[in-house]
Formats: sequence, structure tokens, C-alpha cells
Amino acid sequence: MEAKMVASFADLVALLASENVPCQPDPDKQVVSFVVKNGPLESEMIIRWEKQLLLAQFAVAFPYKIPPQHLPLAEHAVALINHRLVMPAFGIDHDNRLLYYRVVVPRSDDGALSYDHLFRLVSTTIDTMIDFYGLLGQVLLQGAAVEPLLAELGPSLRAATTGSEEPPSDSLPS
Repeated sequence: MEAKMVASFADLVALLASENVPCQPDPDKQVVSFVVKNGPLESEMIIRWEKQLLLAQFAVAFPYKIPPQHLPLAEHAVALINHRLVMPAFGIDHDNRLLYYRVVVPRSDDGALSYDHLFRLVSTTIDTMIDFYGLLGQVLLQGAAVEPLLAELGPSLRAATTGSEEPPSDSLPS
């Protein structure tokens, strides 16, 4: 069975419409955004279909600005979390004091992504932000230390970060 392909920005917008996802496309910038409301997370998903490069970006931002006094804590949390994730993609927009999770992937040589791959990327991006939403909220908004919060996540974090029952190691991922 041949995989359904999304070959252009117009295909992406049409696909979201066919899935009844209300979205705001910007064809000039090749960006489409839509609201994400899942559990405690209320934010916006942005998909950028790069014009010149065969890349697609999938991003969800933490819905609150990082208080300036908590920026070093946020940077530390991002470094620790990214080290443990199988797909590390948390980042900080320092100019706007926003924390985000952004996955950037290459598209195929003809510029397309499969329908299934696209939806896995959307789901992974949103799910990862949700998985760390409570922890990040405590760090970014309350100034909590990240280490005890990571330890508290325990077994649920191990599955998301290592893909196995083994706890994360202190060595670099292979």
C-alpha cells in the first residue's frame, strides 16, 4: 500500500482542513498554526514548511514568558531534559523569553513528507511538551530546582527518555 504524501504547503493546509483542524495558514511565510488544548497545555502549534530547504519544523511554545530571574533555571532545565530525551528538542527564544519544543526534520528529495510521518511529528511535539509541562511550569514560573522534579517523574520519565526500562545513564547518548 502506497503511503499518502504531503508534497507542498498547500497539501499541508488541505490535510489539516480535511482533519477538521482549524488553522491559520500564512502562504507567504509557508507557516501554518493551530491551537493546542490538551490536558493542562493551552498553546499553539506552528508548522513551518521551509521554502528553500527540504525541511519541516514542528514547534509548540510554553504558553508563559520566562520571568527574567528564572532564565538561568530554564536554561539548566532545558540542558538536563534534552540530555535525557531520545529526541532532544527543547529550546529557549531569549529575545521573547519563551521556552519551546521544536522538531526539525528533512523532507524527502521531492519535498514531501508522508501523512503518517507528519502526524507522528505533530503528536510527538505536542506529547513531549505535555509530558514536561508540569515540571517546566514549576521551574519557569516558581523557580523550582529541576533535579528533584526530574527524579520525581521517575518511571514515567524513563520510558519517554530511554525507550526502555533502564534508567538514563550519565553518559552521552549513542
